[in-house]
Order: sequence, then structure tokens, then C-alpha cells
Amino acid sequence: MRAAADAQRGSLVESAQVPPAVKAKADRKRSPEGFPMYSLFELLRAPALNHVTLAENNQHEFPLVAQPMVLQAKTFALLGANSYKIVSS
Repeated sequence: MRAAADAQRGSLVESAQVPPAVKAKADRKRSPEGFPMYSLFELLRAPALNHVTLAENNQHEFPLVAQPMVLQAKTFALLGANSYKIVSS
């Protein structure tokens, strides 16, 4: 692959050209599957843990994990991570 990139350049000091597919991806800010582009940090950020009380009885509180975005859930699944694991505080 490097040999092909070197062949496209006229000189070793000339900057490498950005491939058209990379330019298109950057311009539309979406992956080839149509997902919006996020940084890996944003995708691995843990879903929110909300503390919920019921309107009828606000004396009891329980944790509720927010549902992750589709792409975030896919990322956790590819890594074999459980995004719903609750750690008691």
C-alpha cells in the first residue's frame, strides 16, 4: 500500500494525497453504513445512570440506565462489553 502511495507522489517531499473515499466520508460526516461519526471516546462513554422516583411514592429511588445510541450499543457489542452492568454506589 505504501508503494502505491509513493508511486502517486511526484516527489518524496510532496504531501500524500487524501483518497477520495476518505474525503467523502469527512465531507458527509457519516460512516459508509450511514452512522454519524463520533470519536471512540464518545462511543465508549458509559450511558447515563439516572436515579428515578415514582410520582405516587417519592420515598423510594431506584437506578435506571439510559438506553445507549444504536452505534454506541453496536460498539459495546463488538468489544464484548456489557453497557448495562450496574455498579452499586
